[in-house]
Amino acid sequence: MKNKLSFLILFLIPIFALSQQWELKTNKNGVKIYVRNVPDKNFKEFKGVVSIKAPLNSIFNYVKNAGNAPLWVDGVSYAKILKSSGNEYYSYEQIDMPTPFQKRDLVVKNTIKRLNDREIKIILRSVPDYYPQNNDFIRIQETYGFWLFKQTDDKTTEVVYQIYSDPAGNLPAWLVNKFITTKPYQTLLNLKNHFEK
Repeated sequence: MKNKLSFLILFLIPIFALSQQWELKTNKNGVKIYVRNVPDKNFKEFKGVVSIKAPLNSIFNYVKNAGNAPLWVDGVSYAKILKSSGNEYYSYEQIDMPTPFQKRDLVVKNTIKRLNDREIKIILRSVPDYYPQNNDFIRIQETYGFWLFKQTDDKTTEVVYQIYSDPAGNLPAWLVNKFITTKPYQTLLNLKNHFEK
């Protein structure tokens, strides 16, 4: 029995690992968007990658300033920083949705980690109860991911944007998953164009 169980575990681990691999869905204008399934979740996770001809600190500071979000984050109509202290800050966003779906809002705890001289990471996690709820919006309960900024040379920074989010409410998973690449692609393209215009 023990041998059978060990064999089953060894057999299933590669299958489980394979099911979580990233699949490239979009590759254009210098932006790559990957998606993958998340265990026990209905919604997929995405990862976007883009190289931008600009210094790491310039891109990092622009992204960190939540008030800039409506200028380049696709679908965000309003955003602000709620609180900032040390290497943490809390941000709030209002997100447009296609008719007939209700608009969403999102409260995020952002934790900044300088990994080394050439890499900075902003770790994102939703904190839905941190800020009072507005009945005009459906509050997103579960979001997590990160921004990663890597200075690849003196003139170029690689930006990785990885997020899992459950949009809550009555949005069907099949519809969200069908268009999951659209917003991150446009967001990263907007970011690239801002620095390379």
